[in-house]
Amino acid sequence: MDGVNFFLTFHLLILCSSTVLVPVKANNNETDLYALISFKSLISGDPLGMLSSWNNTLPHCQWTGVMCGRSHTDRVTALVLNSKELSGHISPSLANLTFLQKLSLSDNKLTGSIPDDLGRLSRLRFINFSINSLEGRIPSTLGNCSNLKVLSLRNNNLGGTIPADLANCKKLTIVNLRKNVLVGAIPPEFGSLQQLTALTLGNNNLTGTIPPELGNLTNLQGLLLHFNTFKDSIPSSFGKLQSLESLYLYDNNISGKIPNSLYNISSIIDLELSTNQIHGTLPSDICKYFPDLQTLYLYENQLSGEIPISLPNCSFLSSIDIQHNSFTGTIPPSIGKLSYLYWLNAANNQFSAKIPNDWDFF
Repeated sequence: MDGVNFFLTFHLLILCSSTVLVPVKANNNETDLYALISFKSLISGDPLGMLSSWNNTLPHCQWTGVMCGRSHTDRVTALVLNSKELSGHISPSLANLTFLQKLSLSDNKLTGSIPDDLGRLSRLRFINFSINSLEGRIPSTLGNCSNLKVLSLRNNNLGGTIPADLANCKKLTIVNLRKNVLVGAIPPEFGSLQQLTALTLGNNNLTGTIPPELGNLTNLQGLLLHFNTFKDSIPSSFGKLQSLESLYLYDNNISGKIPNSLYNISSIIDLELSTNQIHGTLPSDICKYFPDLQTLYLYENQLSGEIPISLPNCSFLSSIDIQHNSFTGTIPPSIGKLSYLYWLNAANNQFSAKIPNDWDFF
């Protein structure tokens, strides 16, 4: 009897295991399916009929914009519906797509807020909600998306402050929040995002000083903070940004001098500091420090002294705008030899031309 009981018990365990495991797989299928159906239910406009395939005639992994995994072939790993003229709200149920790695809904007509629930997506690497009409705050819960690499929310109506919790996403390489109505300061915690290559916060209502901690972002290639109301001086710590190619600080309330440390960044291509209150002079050998300089925009400041005589040595220069300053002397004749130069604006300064040779730059 003991052998018989063992035999029956063993087979009963196998049967119970089967009845438990199979529904779990089925539920996983249904979880992703229902999450997508919920997303569709909050889309109020689909003039191009892009979601017409989202019906029971096709498996959800074959629906337009939906991609599933290789290992888990029934689990949604990407939802990409860019430029589809979709209107409506973003469903919180997308947070149930627990295998989701890419979520891109840019260039649509979406309104409402970004659901807090998206912070539950631990596998998420890419979020792009740019060029919509989203409102409300950026959810601090996105700081829980530990694998997030790209966060692009530009061209919306997002307000409030930038959540410091985003600094918990240590894998971030791109943060683009340009053209919103964000207020407050840049969280100094962003200085810990060591993998960041682009930080774009232009065209907002940000205030305060620029955190010197941003000088720790040694992989940064683009720092775009234009059209805000930052005050005080450019942090000297920026001299540590040895990979920086584009620095946009124009249209702020920045004062002080250009820090000498900035001339340690030989990788600079675009330097745009216009419409501030920056004073002081430029080094005569500026092109020794910025050999690859292409764009130099310093207009509407309080800069003085002469135009650096070495400026023509920046052989790639294509655009120079230094109008509305207090520069003196003459325009170096050799500027006329810059073969890529298509824009030169030096109006409203204190230049003089006393002899015919002073016009040789033409």
